[in-house]
Amino acid sequence: MFLKQISQTCGLVVLAATLLVSCATPPEKSEQAGASPTATTAQNTETKTETVAKPPAITPDEKAAFAKQIEQKLDNPTKVPLGSSPVLGPKDAPITLVEFSDFQCPYCGLAQPMLKELEAKYKGKMKLVFKHFPLTQVHENAMSAALAAWSAQQQGKFFEYHDLLFKRQKDLQDSTLVAIAKEVKLDLNRFNKDRASAQAKAAIEKDMQLGILLNVQSTPTLILNGVAMP
Repeated sequence: MFLKQISQTCGLVVLAATLLVSCATPPEKSEQAGASPTATTAQNTETKTETVAKPPAITPDEKAAFAKQIEQKLDNPTKVPLGSSPVLGPKDAPITLVEFSDFQCPYCGLAQPMLKELEAKYKGKMKLVFKHFPLTQVHENAMSAALAAWSAQQQGKFFEYHDLLFKRQKDLQDSTLVAIAKEVKLDLNRFNKDRASAQAKAAIEKDMQLGILLNVQSTPTLILNGVAMP
């Protein structure tokens, strides 16, 4: 049942992105929603092995209601400071999708195909901003993975490292973190120094505190142009 809710949320994210693109694009050039992403928000931490092949269809009434909801929220969007967070896509893109995520969260892993699909569908029109939100009470390796990813960012390879973390999220031992660093050709001495630094810990903590202020209660949490996705 929960996976069905995840799929429906994915469909709403695509719909919301399409609505925002339509607002920023002349009608004759606007894109149509039709993608079928695979997963998104989490509200518990039990590992799931199921995958979602196709989200349930969103009815016309649901589309209309959600469009109205988005329009209302866009009048008073939540301000999410981007700071020095990793960004994928043009800085001046009309769509900003902020993701609060945990590298060990199975639902965050399931969300990655959807996010890749959105990146491709709205290439040049959307930027993805990553915010760390490791659920340290339930994911013992989430913080160390976040620190490692931050360290990769310092060498300009955050998203390369990020992708491999999610691919190997069932085995995020320290040896895996180092192996990934080697794979993306990081300077290992700098990598190890950075991930053990006070600056790294402060950066992750800053993202977590921001998430708390924004009422982030689960991972992944997606905020599209200041509108939190249900």
